[in-house]
Amino acid sequence: MTASTAWGKPDAFASYPTIGVLITSYNYRQYIPDCLESVLNQDVPFDEILVIDDGSTDGSVELLRCYEPRIKVIAQRNGGQLSALHAGVTAMQSDYLYTLDIDDYLAPGFVREIRPHLARRPAKVQFQLIGVDAEKSRLGSIFPTYPRTYGAVEMIEDNRIIGFYQCPPTSGNVFRRDILLGMELERMNLRDAIDGLPVLAIPYLGPVISVNQPLAYYRAHGGSDSRWDKPDSGLLKRELDRFHFRWTEVCRLLDLREPPFGSDTPLYVLERNLMRSVFERRRPVASDVWAYCRKLLEARLTARQKFLLLFWSLAFLVPLPVWRRQLVLARRSPLNRSAALQTLINAVTRIPSGLASDGAAPAANAVVQKRWFM
Repeated sequence: MTASTAWGKPDAFASYPTIGVLITSYNYRQYIPDCLESVLNQDVPFDEILVIDDGSTDGSVELLRCYEPRIKVIAQRNGGQLSALHAGVTAMQSDYLYTLDIDDYLAPGFVREIRPHLARRPAKVQFQLIGVDAEKSRLGSIFPTYPRTYGAVEMIEDNRIIGFYQCPPTSGNVFRRDILLGMELERMNLRDAIDGLPVLAIPYLGPVISVNQPLAYYRAHGGSDSRWDKPDSGLLKRELDRFHFRWTEVCRLLDLREPPFGSDTPLYVLERNLMRSVFERRRPVASDVWAYCRKLLEARLTARQKFLLLFWSLAFLVPLPVWRRQLVLARRSPLNRSAALQTLINAVTRIPSGLASDGAAPAANAVVQKRWFM
């Protein structure tokens, strides 16, 4: 199917690659209408719309069927988010696949804005997301903020310093389908996430385009099994274990001798170690904070991001356990920030409230993972 025949506009976008949306769904029935209506009401439609339901037990499949034949639905046994991605990649035909979580939704004009970027045949296009709560009220957060020039070369350098490049979660990524096919997803841990191994590997497989424009809404709510916004020592340890496991798998996939950071400790690990000290009731020593600050200054972040994160890390030296705990919670999610703190962040980033770029959400924290495929 070509774009011109699908849209009935012989001249509109006819030379561009096709794009389909792959929506992953698991027990979020209440969010299905927002998501699907935002997809179906695009002024320039997708070439394909496929929903993979990963074993929902809340009536999601029955509701999804009500949207057929405008969408295609595949219901599978619960197998994990990567298993859903694998099913979608093999079932779809579009040149590019936009991955969308069912609890997120699109801004108007998404396809119209994204499609011209695909003409350059990048391995991936990534863009910004607008943070909202469960009721769709804005949280004053637009993330991530990419440097002016931010492609595969810069991302690989961030992998060396931070351990991860500045990247949105699942709903902020458009992948080239043939590259996903070449990854042999079936050989990966299928209960991992789309914004895990595939995202880490992409910069080594082709050019990446970063778009400093918010094109979708990321819903932060209490329904995620990851409990990203309410961490404890055990969760942080699991995140570190997952981080090292993913890099081991990426090295196997890409035939790398070692991760890009080698034997050095990347910023991602240093940050989580600072956070763990709070829940293990250990006061961070000055050397820990200094190691974090030194690595932060090497990172390819904006001056505003570095300023906020330097202030955040130095505040760990204040001998108040309750204060340090609040620092961790505020760093993890805008849901945990007071109005005064969010106002301060907005002032530092010099962007009007409600459209504030989240200066406290750099690369090491860019994947705000909603883990409901367990």
